[in-house]
Amino acid sequence: MQRQAQSSPSGAGAARGPSARLERLYEELEHLFLREGFLHFRTEELARHLRCSKRALYQIAPSREDLFELVVERWLAKLRRAGAEAAAQASDPLAEVTGYLGAAIVATRNAGPQFVRDLSRFPATYRRLMSHQRERIAGLERLIERGTTRGNFRGVHAKLLAEVMLNAVAQIVDPELLARVGLTMSQAFAELYDIVEHGLLPRDEGAPRRTPAPPSRVARRRRRSAERALSARG
Repeated sequence: MQRQAQSSPSGAGAARGPSARLERLYEELEHLFLREGFLHFRTEELARHLRCSKRALYQIAPSREDLFELVVERWLAKLRRAGAEAAAQASDPLAEVTGYLGAAIVATRNAGPQFVRDLSRFPATYRRLMSHQRERIAGLERLIERGTTRGNFRGVHAKLLAEVMLNAVAQIVDPELLARVGLTMSQAFAELYDIVEHGLLPRDEGAPRRTPAPPSRVARRRRRSAERALSARG
């Protein structure tokens, strides 16, 4: 794909407001990339998969690399919106956190191993991913601080937890780590978020410290409900 204009990925197509046809192409590209990855695709192959012309792809982005970056950023932006909406509709601080975190579990459920590898290997998409995660972790920090101030959560250090989470996420998107532990990206996020959600709950001061409380059934149930709601909206 040759460059046809000097526009940036963020301004390609989106600035003009995509038509229904372009919106369909965005969705099909997203599904294709999540299922099969993206770095190995040539422009001709993408056009054949989508049953469209190469010109239609040029309408989305001026280069093959910009197309990859744009589709990934659009997917990440949808995830951020879903998390923010789930938190806004929640009835209490714990439900805010479970809904906010659950958006990532739903969004990454169809992310195949090749997509995870390409996401990490292509510098532009990896930068987008890390920027996205910083924004998500900052949002989580705000939710935790609010819940702690209201007395719903233990007195955890929200900033430290956010920094630890950001570093943990950087590991979760490493395809070699996922292969070693035998989890998909979505499953790894679910495991990490379960630790966070359980750790936020107030400790029963009367219970012996050597006997940790079992994982919260309420937190798990709320997260599953949030995931089902997000899936239904998607």
